[in-house]
Amino acid sequence: MNRSRSPRSTWLGLAALLLAAATMSRPASAQIQPPAPPDHFDRMYLIRYLSLPEAETLVWEQCPKEGRAVCRVTSAGRNEVAPYLMVDADAATHAKIARALMEKDGVPRTHTFRATLLVASREGGKSGAIPEAIRKVVEDLKGFLPYASYRTLDTVTITTSRGGSVKASGPDGLPVDVRIFMNSQVGDQLEISGFEVQALGASTAEDGRAKGRKLIESTFSMRIGESLVVGTSALDGGQEALVVVLTAVS
Repeated sequence: MNRSRSPRSTWLGLAALLLAAATMSRPASAQIQPPAPPDHFDRMYLIRYLSLPEAETLVWEQCPKEGRAVCRVTSAGRNEVAPYLMVDADAATHAKIARALMEKDGVPRTHTFRATLLVASREGGKSGAIPEAIRKVVEDLKGFLPYASYRTLDTVTITTSRGGSVKASGPDGLPVDVRIFMNSQVGDQLEISGFEVQALGASTAEDGRAKGRKLIESTFSMRIGESLVVGTSALDGGQEALVVVLTAVS
């Protein structure tokens, strides 16, 4: 005996087939994700001395390789206190991240700079003794500065993590204050937010303190091991100039 199916049954069967096909063709990324483990949570880490890229790399190194999908940096930026990273991870990974940041970001890195003060003269003649470490830099200067000879006034060293200053012998034997301020470091690249040479001449202010005149003021970046001309200042008469070469020793 022939049995005919009702239209309603036919449409229900077709709908079921279409639903099954759509589910099977759904990409893996669209599948319902399993809930995160209950011990996963976000934590903010304030960054003091590392750059944000350095800190983020350090965080990723603490994440388990097989669980990168559930260990991640969710945001990065700077609030009113300091730069920060927001990290989503489990308790054990958070503990590893905290230990790593305490070791790498707990103490500022110290760098040593060597500043060589030179006097450049338009008059010809034999140059004075130039330190071997900056001799090539001085030779290159002769190609674009209108000075024929150079002589060394003084060489001073500043070791600092953020900023420091040291007294040096300037033009005409007068003392100068050499100051440097660091902003950040990415790899071996140092960001110098301020470099100054300030004269401490014989003239004084009304309160008796030495009246200083800034001879050089600049900002720049440099690599560890590099020597740069960081400033020049014409001296009285215009026949001579103060030239400062800075070397990032370490």
